[in-house]
Amino acid sequence: MTMKQLPDEKTLLEILELARDFEQSTREMCEMSTAIAHKYQKRAASFRQAATDQPVTQESPASTGSHFL
Repeated sequence: MTMKQLPDEKTLLEILELARDFEQSTREMCEMSTAIAHKYQKRAASFRQAATDQPVTQESPASTGSHFL
């Protein structure tokens, strides 16, 4: 049986650089999505709080001009 030969050092360094770039991009996307999630969790909590503080009306949110975004 013959052993498979590993890629040369240049190829390994290129793969390592690609992996580091991918890790950085993934980290940035994670941070951004976490910030967005926190923003909308706070917004949803404030909507829930407002709903419990105010009496329920028969008007729909579209007819009052309010929106969620």
